This record gives sequence, structure tokens and C-alpha cells, in this order.
Amino acid sequence: MKKLSILILFALPISSFAQVYKCSESGQVVYSASPCSSGSMAYKSTAASGAAAGSLSVPLDSRGGYYVRGSVNGTPVQFKLDTGANATVLSGDSAYQLGVKTCAAVGYAATAGGNTALCRVTISSLEFGGFQFSNIPVAISPAMRGASLIGTDLLSRFRIEQSGGFMTLSR
Repeated sequence: MKKLSILILFALPISSFAQVYKCSESGQVVYSASPCSSGSMAYKSTAASGAAAGSLSVPLDSRGGYYVRGSVNGTPVQFKLDTGANATVLSGDSAYQLGVKTCAAVGYAATAGGNTALCRVTISSLEFGGFQFSNIPVAISPAMRGASLIGTDLLSRFRIEQSGGFMTLSR
């Protein structure tokens, strides 16, 4: 059985942001660097709190994870920041929204739900919480539903702190 390994060997520029917005979508709370379509409220300003430019604080949500809105090639995607995932993985739902209708499996990954087939693509742009990346190799898990994962392939580029119900990423 093959295992998919993704290595990123180059540093990419980031951009900072001023606000994180707390939004409600389909009865779930999500956090975004851009204003919600309606009823948005600023959750935490990194500039006002004295945090370094290029940092993101995400609260632990009721599902027990750290979720943040972002985009892939300009298409909105909800991500879970997952320090237990080796790679960034797009869910089947996200891949479908991006126009990926089929993909050929190139390997398998062991997950909490068992082994799952993966395919691999390189995406032009990925953004979350004001951080931007270009030409990122990612895995697609066609069987995975819901949020996509930001794994340690990208999270290892940040200093990560978990305290008081928040995960803070900083550069």
C-alpha cells in the first residue's frame, strides 16, 4: 500500500489582516478574514490586541476543532486546522465545488475512520486567515465530507500556541 507524502521546499509570502469575522452559516459558526455576507461581527482584531502582524487566533468550537474560512483558487472553503494531519487535504465536497469531478487514486492514508484513497493535485492559490500560499500540492480525499484540512505541511510554517480555548498561529 502506497502512502502519500507531500513536501513543500520553498517559503511563500504572506499577507497580514486586521480583523477576524465571526459568521453564522447554516446554523454553524465560522471565522473568516473577510466580512460575512450579513450579520457579521468582528471577533478579534490582531492589530488592536497587540499581536504581531501575520497572526491568527481561532477559537475552539463546539465540535472540538479549530475551523477557519479560506479559499482555494478563489472558491470559498471551510478548513479545520489539524495538527494531527500530515498533509493538507481537500474534502470531496470542496473538490467538487472547485470543479474536480473525478480523480485517480495515487495512494492511501490512514485516518481515524480507516484507510482512504487519495489523489494529488497542485492548486494555484490557497488562503486562510489572511495567509496566502501559491502552487501548493494537496491531497484530495473523495470520500471525506465537510471541512477540508490544513495539515502540518502548512502549519509547520507557523509558531502554534493553544491556550484558553484558542489556537494562535504566528510567523
